[in-house]
Amino acid sequence: MRTVAVEYRGARGGTGPSTWAQREHWATLLANRPHDARFNIGLLQPVPATASLNAVLMAVRRLVERHETLRTTFEDGADGAPTQMVHAGGELAVAVVEAPGPAEPDARRLVAELAAARFEPTTELPVRFAVVVHAGRPAWLGTVISHLAADAAAVDLLERDLGDLLADPDAPGPAQGRASRPSWQPLDQSAYEQSEAGQAVLRRSLTAWRDGLTKAPALVTEPTASDEEPRYPATILRAAGLGEAASGLAATLGVGVSAVFIGATAAALSAAAVTTECSLVVTCANRMTQRTARYVGTIAQQGLLRVDTASPSLYAVVRNTWAGLLRIYESSRYDPVALRAVRRELTGRSNGDHYVNFVEERTPLRPRDAFAALTPGCYEVTAGTPVPSTFLDFGLTLLTDSVDASVRMFADRRRIPPARVEVLLSGVRELLDRAAHGDVAWR
Repeated sequence: MRTVAVEYRGARGGTGPSTWAQREHWATLLANRPHDARFNIGLLQPVPATASLNAVLMAVRRLVERHETLRTTFEDGADGAPTQMVHAGGELAVAVVEAPGPAEPDARRLVAELAAARFEPTTELPVRFAVVVHAGRPAWLGTVISHLAADAAAVDLLERDLGDLLADPDAPGPAQGRASRPSWQPLDQSAYEQSEAGQAVLRRSLTAWRDGLTKAPALVTEPTASDEEPRYPATILRAAGLGEAASGLAATLGVGVSAVFIGATAAALSAAAVTTECSLVVTCANRMTQRTARYVGTIAQQGLLRVDTASPSLYAVVRNTWAGLLRIYESSRYDPVALRAVRRELTGRSNGDHYVNFVEERTPLRPRDAFAALTPGCYEVTAGTPVPSTFLDFGLTLLTDSVDASVRMFADRRRIPPARVEVLLSGVRELLDRAAHGDVAWR
């Protein structure tokens, strides 16, 4: 392997307060050190057959010059609010790796190796590139991005932009879908958040959190004495055809498919905790405006979703969930430093105790061989990779590709025993499976 220095020169540099989402990711990375590399995001893209190595390096240069988040480092702040420093120019070391063949698995292993190393955000740019060369020409471009620089939606934008640049690194602007320098970058987002308009948004969000945290029932048991390892085991449920069933139910009820999955989750958690209301911390994209729709940076945060689960009708719970999701943006934009103060006041702990994340994938769920082995209506429950460190009691991720579905949950075994996790996941699947054939009296 050799490295090539790529010089970049952006249109703007400067320093400013970090954005609210940057602060949230900063706190998450610090809390998970030295295991924070697990938040890195890897991409692998084929290089057009006509592209030379110089053309690929030009595409890399153009991408970094366009998007300020890719040339940003941070200076630590005593209050948990770091300063972002956008570098106007510099050099980026791009790895060039000779491969014995053009096979995709070899290239994916290289990306995995790059992603396994943590970023140091105070001294290192939040992106790495590697060009896989075979028989004298570039075959693949691997990219690894720190989650501090981009959320999932931003990664999708970067992937599309990089694909356009690989096809034509000299593309001058936004014609035919090609991206020019974005008009709204993290320094602009930070300036808005510090403005009076941004502070008004913050006040409304904190009011919503204060109200929700005051009334939220506990969803987990009291701590138990246990030194068994791993402390944060993970469980995965894969169900063939469950995504299709959920999509059909969403169409029947006139709601988004997210409400079906999250509503079933709220019902299962409420049943376990014996409550008539469920408050869930749900990941929100926060891309409601034209300027944030194509924003490349971190802007996703958590919103507080309160769901009335008093009704024994699952359909009613799903409709209540949808109504709450339509209003969740009222709490999903906040300064985490300010929110931690509210949490300490009301709950005695600075950080949240859980999250629920719903993702609609554009491509079939992986691993494909696991789903291929399941006939429609069948499912499997397997052990996932344990989480090495976290300040959460549990985290739950719901994935669907509109055909199949998977539910992954990790939990602190001192708060939620592993056997209870499996019961919860099976409960979510059973509710969705039964609801596809009619309303379910779930209580």
